[in-house]
Amino acid sequence: MERGKGGEDFIQNITRRYPVIFTYGAIKLIEEKGLEEATIENIVSNCIENGIKIISEKDIERRIHTKRIFQSIKTFTPKAKELAENLQIELSLDDKNITKPSDSIENNIKALRDRYRKIYSILRKRIPRGLYEISDLKKIEDGKTGYIVGMVLTIVKGKRILVEDPTDNCDIIISERILNRGNREKLKFVTKDAVLGFQILKKWGKVFYKDVIFPEFEEPPNEGKDEEVAVLLTSDLHVGSKYFNRKKFEILIEWLKGRRGREELAGKVKYIIIAGDLVDGIGIYPSQRFELSITDLHRQYQNVAEILSAIPDYISIIIIPGNHDATYREIPQPPIFKEFREVFDGLPIKFLSNPAIVRIFGKRFLIEHGEVLESVSNNLENVSHNEPARLMLHFLRLRNFAPISEGRIMVNIQPNDLFTILAVPNVFHMGHIHVYGYEKYRNVHIINSGTWQEMTPYQERLGLQPTPGIFGVFDFTKGRIHNLSIGEVS
Repeated sequence: MERGKGGEDFIQNITRRYPVIFTYGAIKLIEEKGLEEATIENIVSNCIENGIKIISEKDIERRIHTKRIFQSIKTFTPKAKELAENLQIELSLDDKNITKPSDSIENNIKALRDRYRKIYSILRKRIPRGLYEISDLKKIEDGKTGYIVGMVLTIVKGKRILVEDPTDNCDIIISERILNRGNREKLKFVTKDAVLGFQILKKWGKVFYKDVIFPEFEEPPNEGKDEEVAVLLTSDLHVGSKYFNRKKFEILIEWLKGRRGREELAGKVKYIIIAGDLVDGIGIYPSQRFELSITDLHRQYQNVAEILSAIPDYISIIIIPGNHDATYREIPQPPIFKEFREVFDGLPIKFLSNPAIVRIFGKRFLIEHGEVLESVSNNLENVSHNEPARLMLHFLRLRNFAPISEGRIMVNIQPNDLFTILAVPNVFHMGHIHVYGYEKYRNVHIINSGTWQEMTPYQERLGLQPTPGIFGVFDFTKGRIHNLSIGEVS
């Protein structure tokens, strides 16, 4: 049975979620026939598809014995329904373990040192010999090479890179005489604040660039169970916006109920992960009020709860906040504030922080909303907003997804760096950009799960082309991501 109560309560719930009205005769027929909730909802979906908004007794009678209405109910036996929960939360922060936002210089220094220490320990294993602290570079003989590990402070393109370690800083000079195709290409992925290893050449008392070593990982271990199970990955509903495409999202729910084709895959879905921006929020950007259909924040979340209540109750939902949600604006963000979560009571939803790490049937999912992508998109050559998965791949190469400092992304600096990726994920999931993207890198599935919001005037001014109604499904048995659109399951 779907979430919600049966009988008249269910009919009231239907009329809240769908733009339909039942006549008195229709309600009486439903009661006389004792129609199941799933049957009523199938009839409503069929009526809407045919442009019927006032459902009469005759409309129900015409559809009550049709093959399409009953076949989906009788034959859909979701395998996920028989599976017990298998979820471990490895990282989720709350008010108790996130310090309050501050501009503390001391916190900033501690966080940067912690990041350096964590990534240094990774790079140290990659550099077999000849690793120097910057203060000891004078020990390298002229004409000899060595290695350093440093945090990038500034980059003067094609000329020099200023790096720093706990002992000192130095300029690494980029010389055309030393560059080759391989080490030149790597320079495109060197960004400010990254902790990297550098092979350097000492010449005439100066330090020259020879190569860069990224702290990227080997393939993740093949952990987890080969269960008949799947995880649906999505984000950025923006409920409350005039541009939220509720019809498309309700088709997604219909698909999860086995009524839209590809039933075998739909029946495997045991978890849904929503990577932030459930609602459009209030006062997020100038002139937003003109683009809202719901202007009260509590009512926006009530609307989300009504929509999610239609998802089959054997499917658990994991939600992290985004920059439009009701929580701290700075990242890392604790879960959506409790006063806005109360409308979801009774639904199988876990509200986690941004970022969060979970293990589902043994597979590790790293989830972050994705606002940090804005800071890196302006600092990488040949990668744009329309390629979000390639931007995310950059974070995996750096083993860190902290936004670049001095950018517009607001960060709540913590004494320990929470953005360093120590444990290799099987799936790396973000949203925010509103453009669906997928890459596979060293057996890690990288997915930016798009949006359910159509193009807004603001996005049109930016030249951003959103891809609403596309979502990903991670299939454990096949070990792959199915990239699906609403058109494919309609």
